Amino acid sequence: MSDSESKTPALSVGQRLCASRYVLQTKLFENPEGSAYWVGKDRDARENVILFFLPPFLTRETEWLDGFLEALQAPETAPWDPSFACLAVHPSAKPLPFVVFRSEVGISLEERLAQCGPKSNWEDLQSLIETIFRCLMPMHHRGRVHGRLTLDHIRFKPDGSAFVFAPGLDRLVFKFWREVSGEAIPVRWDGNASEHTLQTGQCSFSDEVFTFALLVYDSLRFVGVQVQLPRSPNMEGRSRLGNLILPNQVLQVLNDASGRDQGARLPSLSRLAAKMGFDIHLPEENPLTGPGLTSSWTRKELLVQWLGLLRRPAVLVAMTGLVMMFLVLFWWLDEHQRRSLSAASAGGAPKQEILISDASDTEEADTPRMLRGEGVLQLTTAPSEALVMIEHAENGEKAEDFSPVTWQGLIEGAYRLRIQAVGYQSTNVLTYLIQGGERTLHVDLQPALVKLKLNTEPSSGTFRLQDHQGRWHTGSLPAEVELPLGDYLVHFSLDGKTRSERVRLDQYEVGGYRHVCVFASSQLQLLTSPEGAEVWLDGVLQGRTPLWIDGLGHGEVGIEFRLDGFRTIEETVNLAPDQVQTIRHSLLPAN
Repeated sequence: MSDSESKTPALSVGQRLCASRYVLQTKLFENPEGSAYWVGKDRDARENVILFFLPPFLTRETEWLDGFLEALQAPETAPWDPSFACLAVHPSAKPLPFVVFRSEVGISLEERLAQCGPKSNWEDLQSLIETIFRCLMPMHHRGRVHGRLTLDHIRFKPDGSAFVFAPGLDRLVFKFWREVSGEAIPVRWDGNASEHTLQTGQCSFSDEVFTFALLVYDSLRFVGVQVQLPRSPNMEGRSRLGNLILPNQVLQVLNDASGRDQGARLPSLSRLAAKMGFDIHLPEENPLTGPGLTSSWTRKELLVQWLGLLRRPAVLVAMTGLVMMFLVLFWWLDEHQRRSLSAASAGGAPKQEILISDASDTEEADTPRMLRGEGVLQLTTAPSEALVMIEHAENGEKAEDFSPVTWQGLIEGAYRLRIQAVGYQSTNVLTYLIQGGERTLHVDLQPALVKLKLNTEPSSGTFRLQDHQGRWHTGSLPAEVELPLGDYLVHFSLDGKTRSERVRLDQYEVGGYRHVCVFASSQLQLLTSPEGAEVWLDGVLQGRTPLWIDGLGHGEVGIEFRLDGFRTIEETVNLAPDQVQTIRHSLLPAN
């Protein structure tokens, strides 16, 4: 497809469509493949709507256009956000077919960032970035990967909440292009996608995290041009991005997450959030159905709050009084213990009490410093009995236990949790515990994935299967799909023929499972005299004669007939497609 074919025909403000029912008002943005989003006025309904103009390649074939519009309204591919509702479809409209949606428009992320004003601190942007995380996390955990995100797709409502514009539409265009054309997605359509996504049209979570990291990076660069740099900024532990000052950790995480090495990309948006200092998690037991997200304060936010409180005179006086009371109490306890020991030594008291005191002191010295505080951390997992390793981020002290687990006496600081269970993907969680605070976490482990390699014989067919979460996987063969253990019904198509076969993934294989659907199958009828001879095909025992074997491919196959007391017969047979071949042999005695 040439560049000229992917351009949308000229559309202009005030243009009337469909017998003047719709009037174009504002162009939101246009995608590289030619699709475009406009705000228009529905004069019949007297309301503003969104007009999605289809990419030109879909209009070249009526069959393609009808197939896309049908897929758009199918339950498994329809946009999951109920606020993005499809109102009407106009496949014959000129200059381009379009779909009418009802959705909030809001303002773009770039417009929202421009409202920040001349800021120079990362703290001024934390709440904005965290709001975007809150918006994307439910989509991420439900497997509704958006794929191509830009500064235009992330938008903000008047109340400050974020939402994704046109969720799933771009990815549906990509998948449909891959299916109908049989070609890889042009790189210019999605410059952030991996080679796997361009070849299959299916976006992975690592692609989504990579794209979001670039989106945050671009946002920070935009703000870095707008802000005013302080005359003498404190650069200790910080880096400069334009005129914006960021913690080294944030800049390093973004550099790593936006690298071009797909294997090094973070697999989860949750991990990216944790590494950037946001403790965002789903509170419900099942993250796939939880409606909301919660977020706790980061360490830096707590420090700012404490410093703000200490500036108040009343708080300062109260804190000074508490410190004085603590010092007096400490002096009294120390003096009391010293007099007790002196009296015990002078009066000949049994040494057993002194030995007990010394033992408790030694026991306290052996206690890890991580467990000398007053904080409490409770962790549950699904499934339970998962191995949980906890590490203090600053002093490196570690401990491990099986879930559900409660750690008591933790000191203040950031903790890294690594959770492992057989048959599930390992998960890392970063959380922060304040002094004397309590925190309860729940983590749902995702099943480990098995690679299923699919093909047809002859090759060049297509496949379609639905996983346990209701998502459909489609594409051209040969193909590879990563799935959890379980049973799957795979629908194969080849040259107008269809066949459905059940595939069972019951254990983990390093190289993955391989399943071939044979369309041009051959059949063998094998007879011997006497009966009961073993039949071996290419070194694999098939059974005893008389034997009927179907579902074989075409081509040469080696056959052996074995029976105790008789000579073994070996021969090579050339099987023809869709034919039945009968082979008879009279076995001769061995002597």
